[in-house]
Amino acid sequence: MVDVYKLLPEGIELINNRFYMSPAPLFQHFTIVKEIFIQLNEYITANNLGMLAFALVDVFLGNTNALQPDIFFVSNEQNEIITQDGIHGPPDLIIEVLSPGNKNDDLVKKKEVYEALA
Repeated sequence: MVDVYKLLPEGIELINNRFYMSPAPLFQHFTIVKEIFIQLNEYITANNLGMLAFALVDVFLGNTNALQPDIFFVSNEQNEIITQDGIHGPPDLIIEVLSPGNKNDDLVKKKEVYEALA
């Protein structure tokens, strides 16, 4: 199913073999993501710990999930999961900032996928 997913436009996620599309989040969502990213990135960069990224980057978790977390961290020890087309495997840290438009996706659908990785 990931092969089909790669043919689709940006902004679509594959969660448990189903496609989901959400409207752009509110501006407040962006400002929260930006602040979290700035704070974490400063620490990660200063300590040369790995790579911090933000959406829209595909995180492929098996053949049935391609998610775009708001923010994620990949440590230097896991550098091999970073490829040209996205991240192939679970990042060390995933952060989802809730928005009214995607609350169910983040708190239920994506949460189940993320918890299965633990």
